Amino acid sequence: MPAYEEISYTLAEDEIVKALKISGYYSYGSKKMMIQTILLGVMFIFFLINFFLNYEWFNLAMAIVCVIVTGFLYLLPIFDMKKNAKLAEKKIRFRLYPTAIYYYGPEHTLEISLKQAKIKISNKNEMIAIMPQESGLLSIPFRCLPKERKAKILHDLLQYAD
Repeated sequence: MPAYEEISYTLAEDEIVKALKISGYYSYGSKKMMIQTILLGVMFIFFLINFFLNYEWFNLAMAIVCVIVTGFLYLLPIFDMKKNAKLAEKKIRFRLYPTAIYYYGPEHTLEISLKQAKIKISNKNEMIAIMPQESGLLSIPFRCLPKERKAKILHDLLQYAD
């Protein structure tokens, strides 16, 4: 089975962060996060109203804790994504077949079946995130796809996209 495209590129850390966001590995921007934010907001208002009604410092402290927890809810995933982006492999090389990708890593070669992998594309059509069934993440920026074959490659990958 002949390879129809061999692609190699170097990823920037911000591209890895974008791929992690769209991959779904982090619940950043999810419904769960919105529900947690709403609940913490309601608790904040409850404690703040109780503080102004009773002037109990415990209520003010709990209102401040709600704000701090909400901040951590949004900041911790960002910090973790940036840390993982620094540790991730930046030089990517793979061979793309119609139903599989052969990723050539520094220590091993990995076959990724496109039928079993989860494929997601960013809303702005700038990044493709491929999550093999086993584990891991392969991020492919649109900028690294060869212009003359870009439409064909995207068409083939979109067949398997979520």
